[in-house]
Amino acid sequence: MSQQHREVYAPPGPAARASSSLGLSFLSYVPTGPRARVFGSLWIFGLLSMLLLPAPFKVNESDMKQYNLLSESADVETLDSFSQARNALIRAENALYDVEVFFWRFRSPYNKLVPKRRRDRDLALRAFKDIEAVRNKKLAKARAKLGLWSDFGVTEARTSFWKSFESGKVFATRQSFWDGFFALLSGAARDESMVEFLIRWFMMGISNFTIGMIMAVCIFCWRLPSLIASFDAGYLSGTFFFAVCAVGAVAVVVTYLLLLTGAAAGTVYVAAKTAGVGNLRLGGGRRQRPAFVRYHHHQQ
Repeated sequence: MSQQHREVYAPPGPAARASSSLGLSFLSYVPTGPRARVFGSLWIFGLLSMLLLPAPFKVNESDMKQYNLLSESADVETLDSFSQARNALIRAENALYDVEVFFWRFRSPYNKLVPKRRRDRDLALRAFKDIEAVRNKKLAKARAKLGLWSDFGVTEARTSFWKSFESGKVFATRQSFWDGFFALLSGAARDESMVEFLIRWFMMGISNFTIGMIMAVCIFCWRLPSLIASFDAGYLSGTFFFAVCAVGAVAVVVTYLLLLTGAAAGTVYVAAKTAGVGNLRLGGGRRQRPAFVRYHHHQQ
């Protein structure tokens, strides 16, 4: 009498193998050497400077009184001329808007009115910018009494960074939503299991958040020079402040992306492993065939 037993073995899918190898390579990579220590020190310093360290200087009562006096003086001296220039610019823009119709180059009398009113708008804009520059210079002298490295300057820089950071997150979240939405509508999603779709969506989300965080750092660094100039800081002080803020922004963004990538990689690994166990129990599922079929013959 003979008995025949059939054992079915389905190897893990490519998603499980990719996530496992990615996790192992990520965990095994530990940079060493002097360059790694320098980057590690900058990373820790950037995190501390952006999140925990207080401002080097605190504003005292005397500096605050001088700031209030100078800022009030700047407002009094330039408020009337600034308001007049702004109102003139608004009137010029409205006058241009009234005649700048479709195909104005080929329609009379708009082809003569638009160039004239554009010149008037440009003159009003130039006058407004000149008065605004004078006003900003006076206000910068008032803010110089507080100091770029004071708690006011540091708080303003941190606020600017977190606004940029939030805008990067909003971009990445919205882009990930639309990527997932269009992926569901595409034909490729029909040939994927739910786990495979979630893995692909996680990867798209990581890519979108990376782009969003890079944009956030670039926007923050683009705004920094105007913030530094608003405190009338010197060249060396402003350059060092810019470097510290840039290092802090990069450190926070890198930490955020590492945590996000680690959480996504862990989720993908667990999902892929669970899918592999399911395929083993189901004999490879709907689309996978058994890779190895072994027959053992037992004679009794």
